[in-house]
Amino acid sequence: MTAVARAVNRVRRRMRTVDRAGDSCSAGAAPMEADMSDSPMLPADLADAGWAIEADGNAISKTFRFRGFRDAMAWMVRAAFEAEQMNHHPEWCNVYNRVEVRLTTHDTSGLTERDVELARRMEKISGRSLVK
Repeated sequence: MTAVARAVNRVRRRMRTVDRAGDSCSAGAAPMEADMSDSPMLPADLADAGWAIEADGNAISKTFRFRGFRDAMAWMVRAAFEAEQMNHHPEWCNVYNRVEVRLTTHDTSGLTERDVELARRMEKISGRSLVK
């Protein structure tokens, strides 16, 4: 079994555990000190990278496009480890080479610095596997 397959299996086991426990985005998450929902401003580096604030101002989102399914899944595994390290989990959907990501902090019902930090980490690990 490859390292990627083992990582995917670990993520799947954690996801099943979280699904049984309830909402994965808010279960056990610490409250954030920097709620951005009063004045949602997307940092320039994320706006330049294609992130957008949703109409209600409570989330940021982006669609990543990769060279193929393998690159998309490998990126999702790396992003999952970053999210797990932060105890902040994205809402996302994968179809072949496309991954749609939505970040919000459910504890505050809005956008926080935690969302911005995870978006930056996702950008950093996307690297050269994105379709330009």
